[in-house]
Amino acid sequence: MHKITTGNGDFLFVGVPEDVKPETINTRTTGYLHYRTESCSSTWSHVTLPPGSYPLIADTATITEEQAGMIVELETGIMCAWYTDYDNGPVGFFGYALESFASLLRSNQLTGRYAILKIT
Repeated sequence: MHKITTGNGDFLFVGVPEDVKPETINTRTTGYLHYRTESCSSTWSHVTLPPGSYPLIADTATITEEQAGMIVELETGIMCAWYTDYDNGPVGFFGYALESFASLLRSNQLTGRYAILKIT
């Protein structure tokens, strides 16, 4: 598990297997992240979460532009807006939230697949 903070809040990135079925990832049971994999679709697996509330945002393999925009920071200027480049700090920027999200993963050295939870 990795806690990452952006201007949009605190997020918990929880490692899941590469073959997880995205539609099965959930936090319906307090204290757990549940999922099923392609290789073992009849059995639920889970990860114990720290105390707290964790709505599911997305997973890194299927995240959309809109979901990425809930995580990464949107900067605004007089005539334009751009997303933060977490690799290069204030000298870089991106036109799309998914590009910014990819730089957030790289800057935190996260590889593989993660479920992304909002810490509330």
